[in-house]
Amino acid sequence: MAFTNRSSLVMAYFYGHIVERLDIESTALETYAGIPRTQGPLEPGHRLSVRLSSPFGIAVDDNNQIYVSLLHIKVIVTINQSSEEVKVLASLDVEPRYLSYDHTARKLFLTVAHGLAELALDGSKLNILTGGSSGGDGYGTLGETQFGYPVDLNVIDCTSFIMAD
Repeated sequence: MAFTNRSSLVMAYFYGHIVERLDIESTALETYAGIPRTQGPLEPGHRLSVRLSSPFGIAVDDNNQIYVSLLHIKVIVTINQSSEEVKVLASLDVEPRYLSYDHTARKLFLTVAHGLAELALDGSKLNILTGGSSGGDGYGTLGETQFGYPVDLNVIDCTSFIMAD
């Protein structure tokens, strides 16, 4: 989950195949993006008419653009809150999991199986920072550390992370 502003929280709902938005002041919960309980091929478009297959991670940048990882189809999409359009940011070779946006460095970080990666904000390059194809104990320097299956990610700054494994 991530805050879009001081009174609104967005959450990826994996099994419902949607992004939900909670208005913190009124406690109203609504489908913000996706067609509830509907999987299928991703066709970019208006936020309420797209099929978001297994949304997993979510982050919001300084411009209130929402990033959502779609685990099983290995895609990260953006939701522009002004135009209400969903677009593909990147198609990946790995399953993107949890997302976190570093507001200081203006970078998007994500967990992948057994590791941590950074994605260019234009979607052009995925840089695997640590991890690989097999798990490990989570100890060591950033470049050599292997993780099992990271289950959450928070970026303190672009050199310090909190990741649950």
